[in-house]
Amino acid sequence: PQPRSRNRSVPFPSSNFLPNAPPHLFSPSPPAGDRRDQTAAANCPSFLNLFSSPFQLLCTPWKRGFKGFWYILPTLTQLPPPTPPNPFQYSISHQPLNPRDPTFLQKKKQSSKLYETQRLSLTMAASLQAGSTHGIVRNQPFPPLRSASPCYGNSVSFPSQLPSLNLKSTETSMSVRFSTIRAMAKSDNAAEAVELDISLSPRVNSVKPSKTVAITDQATALAEAGVPVIRLAAGEPDFDTPAVIAEAGINAIREGYTRYSPNAGTQELRAAICKKLKEENGLSYSPDQVVVSNGAKQCIIQAVLAVCSPGDEVVIPAPFWVSYPEMARLADAEPVIVPTSISENFLMDPKVLESKLTEKSRLLILCSPSNPTGSVYPRELLEEIAKIVAKHPRLLVLSDEIYEHIIYEPSKHTSFASLPGMWERTLTVNGFSKAFAMTGWRLGYIAGPKHFVSACNKIQSQVLQISKNVKS
Repeated sequence: PQPRSRNRSVPFPSSNFLPNAPPHLFSPSPPAGDRRDQTAAANCPSFLNLFSSPFQLLCTPWKRGFKGFWYILPTLTQLPPPTPPNPFQYSISHQPLNPRDPTFLQKKKQSSKLYETQRLSLTMAASLQAGSTHGIVRNQPFPPLRSASPCYGNSVSFPSQLPSLNLKSTETSMSVRFSTIRAMAKSDNAAEAVELDISLSPRVNSVKPSKTVAITDQATALAEAGVPVIRLAAGEPDFDTPAVIAEAGINAIREGYTRYSPNAGTQELRAAICKKLKEENGLSYSPDQVVVSNGAKQCIIQAVLAVCSPGDEVVIPAPFWVSYPEMARLADAEPVIVPTSISENFLMDPKVLESKLTEKSRLLILCSPSNPTGSVYPRELLEEIAKIVAKHPRLLVLSDEIYEHIIYEPSKHTSFASLPGMWERTLTVNGFSKAFAMTGWRLGYIAGPKHFVSACNKIQSQVLQISKNVKS
């Protein structure tokens, strides 16, 4: 059915209703002989083709009884969905002239400014092509169309280059005394989306993946496929968790020890660790000088982060556990490797150590019994190393003693913090994984001066919250 005009007193215009009107006014495209619109037709679709929706031509007589002179105003009544290749929406409103207005004659003369509609289309296109995504353009000077001239029966044309723009929304508004025209445009062209930045931090890029974890995962995959594998990657004991420990863990779960605990671990557990360190290692600590973590590995990284600053050096004897240098890099510190030889049973020579120390040396990592060599530092050698450490006021020692009980006669384990003058500058790391085959339980601890241990506890409070409710 033919759409009706909003103004019910005026019938919908047609070629019969306006016999003198140009034929293209009611047709999708202008006639070939109309030079005035040939340029616009060659470069852009007509008003009807652009919107592809029903519309009304609201016609109002300028003077009652005056035949053949009409002021034609296009009004869009239905917004089309944004469909390619023209994913834009336009809303155009125009108020007709009122013949009874006292200023009618003056506005009649101003009606020649109807070509401002065409200028607006170019202004909008320029704004879109300039990349404007939001904003209102009002009365910006812009050269008129070549074919623009005062006329009263012209169709409105828009540039055909609009669909190629990449915009979310654009609003353009221009005000004339007798009209207001507003245009909005949207684009859903995902092909021109802004490229996402997927770069990583330089700190992470400087760290290598753990080879121990990679080899362990590969060995697990082979074993699951039925391939017989002798695993020499992760430090996994060849016996199960002792039955008494397993039963205690089961009972603790049944008794409700499954919720959050204090960040450093329960008071009972830390007191038991202090008792162990006193009886087995000759080290005196209070519970507030002990932090229980998710394994000894976490204790080490938290200690490195707590005491090292960018540019500091972390001294590591070779061969070493592969995670030591990467932990230093995570703290923006520089790993310094001290070579050892098989002729000396891979034990560090104190003179070579002294030659590697500088003012930047901040942390010396000692692992005894050693991972991966199994070498055990005798007390006499540790005492020589302690004398060298004492000469450097900034140098601390991280003593990794997780393999304390994986040892054979006649070797004996000595805790570095038990040496004269070393308690104040030593962070002792230990756990339950190796001695009690509790690698999957993830329980380790660090003990040391309260100033350093509290810093480790602060880091742990922001990176991890686990239930350290293991009963002593």
